[in-house]
Amino acid sequence: MASKSHISGTHSTAAGPSYFSSGDFDHYLEIAKEYATQEYETVKVTRAARGQHNKARIIHQSTVGKLGEFIAWAHLHAYFDDVEAPDLEVTRFKSYDADLYADDIPIGVKSQDKVSADRYGASWMFQKRSAGSNADPIVTRGNELYVFVIVDIRNKSAQVYGPTSIAELRPFFKPPKLKHLTSKTVLYLEDIISLVS
Repeated sequence: MASKSHISGTHSTAAGPSYFSSGDFDHYLEIAKEYATQEYETVKVTRAARGQHNKARIIHQSTVGKLGEFIAWAHLHAYFDDVEAPDLEVTRFKSYDADLYADDIPIGVKSQDKVSADRYGASWMFQKRSAGSNADPIVTRGNELYVFVIVDIRNKSAQVYGPTSIAELRPFFKPPKLKHLTSKTVLYLEDIISLVS
Protein backbone atom coordinates (compact mmCIF):
# COMPACT_ATOMS: atom_id res chain seq x y z
CA MET A 1 0.00 0.00 0.00
CA ALA A 2 2.98 2.30 0.52
CA SER A 3 3.43 5.19 -1.86
CA LYS A 4 5.19 8.52 -2.02
CA SER A 5 3.54 11.62 -3.37
CA HIS A 6 4.60 15.21 -3.80
CA ILE A 7 2.00 17.85 -3.06
CA SER A 8 3.01 21.11 -4.66
CA GLY A 9 0.71 23.64 -6.19
CA THR A 10 -1.63 21.56 -8.35
CA HIS A 11 0.76 18.69 -8.99
CA SER A 12 1.04 15.34 -7.27
CA THR A 13 2.64 12.08 -8.33
CA ALA A 14 2.18 8.44 -7.39
CA ALA A 15 -1.02 9.02 -5.46
CA GLY A 16 -3.31 10.48 -8.08
CA PRO A 17 -4.38 14.11 -8.50
CA SER A 18 -3.38 16.66 -5.90
CA TYR A 19 -5.98 17.77 -3.40
CA PHE A 20 -3.96 20.87 -2.53
CA SER A 21 -3.67 23.92 -4.72
CA SER A 22 -1.42 26.79 -3.61
CA GLY A 23 -4.51 28.47 -2.16
CA ASP A 24 -5.47 25.28 -0.33
CA PHE A 25 -2.00 25.11 1.21
CA ASP A 26 -2.33 28.66 2.53
CA HIS A 27 -5.83 27.92 3.85
CA TYR A 28 -4.81 24.83 5.78
CA LEU A 29 -1.60 26.49 6.97
CA GLU A 30 -3.68 29.24 8.58
CA ILE A 31 -5.96 26.66 10.23
CA ALA A 32 -2.89 24.81 11.53
CA LYS A 33 -1.34 28.04 12.87
CA GLU A 34 -4.54 28.98 14.66
CA TYR A 35 -4.81 25.51 16.17
CA ALA A 36 -1.16 25.57 17.30
CA THR A 37 -1.52 29.00 18.89
CA GLN A 38 -4.58 27.90 20.85
CA GLU A 39 -2.94 24.62 21.81
CA TYR A 40 0.13 26.37 23.17
CA GLU A 41 -1.90 27.91 25.98
CA THR A 42 -2.96 24.45 27.13
CA VAL A 43 0.44 22.72 26.89
CA LYS A 44 2.98 25.39 27.86
CA VAL A 45 3.23 24.22 31.48
CA THR A 46 3.82 20.55 30.59
CA ARG A 47 6.24 21.54 27.81
CA ALA A 48 8.18 23.72 30.26
CA ALA A 49 8.40 20.76 32.64
CA ARG A 50 10.12 18.86 29.81
CA GLY A 51 12.57 21.72 29.25
CA GLN A 52 10.76 23.19 26.24
CA HIS A 53 10.46 26.96 26.72
CA ASN A 54 10.67 28.47 23.23
CA LYS A 55 7.09 29.55 22.46
CA ALA A 56 7.71 30.24 18.77
CA ARG A 57 9.37 26.86 18.26
CA ILE A 58 6.60 24.98 20.08
CA ILE A 59 3.92 26.72 18.00
CA HIS A 60 5.86 26.11 14.78
CA GLN A 61 6.29 22.40 15.51
CA SER A 62 2.59 22.06 16.29
CA THR A 63 1.72 23.97 13.11
CA VAL A 64 3.86 21.60 11.03
CA GLY A 65 2.25 18.62 12.74
CA LYS A 66 -1.31 19.74 12.12
CA LEU A 67 -0.58 20.87 8.54
CA GLY A 68 1.00 17.46 7.96
CA GLU A 69 -2.26 15.86 9.08
CA PHE A 70 -4.19 17.88 6.50
CA ILE A 71 -1.69 16.89 3.81
CA ALA A 72 -1.95 13.22 4.83
CA TRP A 73 -5.74 13.53 4.84
CA ALA A 74 -5.60 14.72 1.23
CA HIS A 75 -3.10 12.00 0.29
CA LEU A 76 -5.23 9.22 1.78
CA HIS A 77 -8.15 9.97 -0.54
CA ALA A 78 -6.21 8.03 -3.18
CA TYR A 79 -6.49 4.87 -1.03
CA PHE A 80 -9.75 5.13 0.90
CA ASP A 81 -13.33 6.19 0.22
CA ASP A 82 -14.01 7.92 3.52
CA VAL A 83 -11.23 9.89 5.24
CA GLU A 84 -12.12 11.92 8.32
CA ALA A 85 -10.60 15.40 8.48
CA PRO A 86 -8.04 16.13 11.22
CA ASP A 87 -9.38 16.81 14.70
CA LEU A 88 -9.12 20.48 15.70
CA GLU A 89 -10.24 20.08 19.30
CA VAL A 90 -7.65 21.60 21.62
CA THR A 91 -6.92 19.59 24.74
CA ARG A 92 -4.18 19.72 27.36
CA PHE A 93 -3.93 15.94 27.55
CA LYS A 94 -1.34 14.11 25.45
CA SER A 95 -2.98 11.38 23.41
CA TYR A 96 -1.56 8.56 21.35
CA ASP A 97 -4.87 7.94 19.61
CA ALA A 98 -4.84 7.78 15.82
CA ASP A 99 -4.50 11.13 14.05
CA LEU A 100 -6.88 10.19 11.23
CA TYR A 101 -9.45 7.54 10.37
CA ALA A 102 -9.88 6.25 6.83
CA ASP A 103 -12.76 3.82 6.22
CA ASP A 104 -12.75 3.46 10.04
CA ILE A 105 -9.10 2.34 10.00
CA PRO A 106 -6.90 4.27 12.46
CA ILE A 107 -3.93 6.01 10.86
CA GLY A 108 -1.05 7.80 12.54
CA VAL A 109 0.67 10.79 10.96
CA LYS A 110 4.22 11.99 11.58
CA SER A 111 5.43 15.27 10.11
CA GLN A 112 8.77 17.03 9.82
CA ASP A 113 9.63 20.52 8.65
CA LYS A 114 11.82 20.49 5.51
CA VAL A 115 14.29 22.87 7.17
CA SER A 116 14.79 20.27 9.91
CA ALA A 117 14.94 17.46 7.35
CA ASP A 118 17.67 19.28 5.44
CA ARG A 119 19.64 19.89 8.64
CA TYR A 120 19.28 16.56 10.44
CA GLY A 121 18.05 14.18 7.75
CA ALA A 122 14.49 13.18 6.93
CA SER A 123 13.22 11.47 10.07
CA TRP A 124 10.28 11.17 12.44
CA MET A 125 10.42 10.96 16.23
CA PHE A 126 8.36 8.84 18.57
CA GLN A 127 8.09 9.15 22.34
CA LYS A 128 10.02 6.34 24.00
CA ARG A 129 9.89 7.60 27.58
CA SER A 130 9.90 10.85 29.48
CA ALA A 131 9.47 12.16 33.00
CA GLY A 132 5.77 12.71 33.50
CA SER A 133 4.90 11.34 30.07
CA ASN A 134 3.94 7.89 28.88
CA ALA A 135 5.68 6.15 26.03
CA ASP A 136 3.91 5.91 22.71
CA PRO A 137 2.66 2.30 22.71
CA ILE A 138 3.21 2.03 18.96
CA VAL A 139 6.97 1.92 19.62
CA THR A 140 6.69 -1.61 21.00
CA ARG A 141 3.40 -3.07 19.75
CA GLY A 142 0.56 -2.75 17.28
CA ASN A 143 0.35 -2.60 13.49
CA GLU A 144 -1.36 0.75 12.90
CA LEU A 145 -0.87 2.35 9.50
CA TYR A 146 1.33 5.44 9.37
CA VAL A 147 1.78 8.27 6.89
CA PHE A 148 5.01 10.29 7.00
CA VAL A 149 5.15 13.88 5.75
CA ILE A 150 7.93 16.37 5.08
CA VAL A 151 6.33 19.82 5.03
CA ASP A 152 7.96 22.61 3.02
CA ILE A 153 6.15 25.74 4.13
CA ARG A 154 8.35 28.11 2.15
CA ASN A 155 7.58 26.40 -1.17
CA LYS A 156 4.03 25.36 -0.23
CA SER A 157 4.78 21.71 -0.91
CA ALA A 158 5.23 18.39 0.81
CA GLN A 159 6.61 14.90 0.35
CA VAL A 160 4.29 12.17 1.59
CA TYR A 161 5.22 8.55 2.31
CA GLY A 162 2.93 5.64 3.15
CA PRO A 163 0.54 4.49 4.38
CA THR A 164 2.65 1.68 5.80
CA SER A 165 2.17 -0.62 8.78
CA ILE A 166 4.30 0.47 11.72
CA ALA A 167 4.97 -3.23 12.40
CA GLU A 168 7.11 -3.32 9.23
CA LEU A 169 9.06 -0.27 10.36
CA ARG A 170 9.60 -1.08 14.05
CA PRO A 171 12.95 -2.90 13.50
CA PHE A 172 14.36 0.37 12.11
CA PHE A 173 13.88 2.55 15.20
CA LYS A 174 17.18 4.22 16.16
CA PRO A 175 18.39 6.75 18.73
CA PRO A 176 18.13 10.40 17.63
CA LYS A 177 21.22 12.17 16.30
CA LEU A 178 20.78 14.87 18.94
CA LYS A 179 22.09 13.19 22.07
CA HIS A 180 19.95 15.18 24.52
CA LEU A 181 16.73 13.70 23.08
CA THR A 182 17.07 10.59 25.22
CA SER A 183 13.30 10.13 25.53
CA LYS A 184 12.85 9.74 21.76
CA THR A 185 13.33 7.02 19.20
CA VAL A 186 13.52 7.80 15.50
CA LEU A 187 12.72 6.41 12.07
CA TYR A 188 15.11 7.71 9.41
CA LEU A 189 13.82 7.88 5.86
CA GLU A 190 17.04 6.46 4.44
CA ASP A 191 16.43 3.27 6.45
CA ILE A 192 12.76 2.79 5.56
CA ILE A 193 12.54 4.28 2.05
CA SER A 194 11.95 0.90 0.39
CA LEU A 195 9.03 0.19 2.75
CA VAL A 196 7.25 3.53 2.50
CA SER A 197 7.69 4.36 -1.21
